[in-house]
Amino acid sequence: MSRVAVIVVMYNPKEYMLDNLMNYKDLSLIIIDNSDDSNDISKHVKKMDCVYKPLGKNMGLAYALNEGVNIAYEKGCKYVLTLDQDSIIENSDISKMVDFLDIHDEIAVLSPTIIPYEDIDNIPRMKSIDNSYSSVNFVITSGCLCRKEIYENVGYFRDELFIEYIDVDFCLRLKKQGIKIIRLNEVHLYQRAGNSVEKRFLWKKIHPLFDSPKRGYYIFRNHKYLKKIYGRNLYKYAPRLYKAIIKTLFYEDRKIERVRFYIEGYIDGCRGQMGEYRK
Repeated sequence: MSRVAVIVVMYNPKEYMLDNLMNYKDLSLIIIDNSDDSNDISKHVKKMDCVYKPLGKNMGLAYALNEGVNIAYEKGCKYVLTLDQDSIIENSDISKMVDFLDIHDEIAVLSPTIIPYEDIDNIPRMKSIDNSYSSVNFVITSGCLCRKEIYENVGYFRDELFIEYIDVDFCLRLKKQGIKIIRLNEVHLYQRAGNSVEKRFLWKKIHPLFDSPKRGYYIFRNHKYLKKIYGRNLYKYAPRLYKAIIKTLFYEDRKIERVRFYIEGYIDGCRGQMGEYRK
């Protein structure tokens, strides 16, 4: 399927992730490596029949994805599939997605069903079309299959976001242009849940991230930045910030450090100070 560019962004990958990459070796595989140094996987990747582009430092997820899209254009691919390094999707399911777009010219963006959903309460309500696919408002970047013209119509991923809310912004731009996003219910992408652990807050299930405190900086900054662009429409795609504060205060460790990053991120979002965190 040389018509399909599979873009995988790596960042300090674990050795087991090599199996994920090997799954796509027969496709037009493009690997963008955001790692600061060479890693155990890079020496194996260089021997594969793929495009491998090490950036030498972490340039951010959005920048790396855009590099991959540019290479896909150069290769003349018709479709672009973006994946995280820890996502798993079978080649047969990729073929099903491609076949679907081939016969549905009116559809430009396609997503598999993500298993597991890390926060089921924050997934927008879906309108069922039939048993095989659904119309959705939001999809994560990983597993998203697009016609390459989409990037000409709505633009590339926002470099200034660096990480976090890249998919939210992209979906909001798709929605603004009236472009439908379709999810195939019988096609599955397996996404590792990271450090998230299910907890109960009153009668609700919540999922604290238990991740790097610095990640909270990007969440709060980019949320505030995009709120200035999209207004209250953002809330249809992203949870309100007070929910992150509740999760931190009740469940997560390093509370003071996390809250400090939240405050810094919020202030920088107000100022429009974007890109990589450098303080």
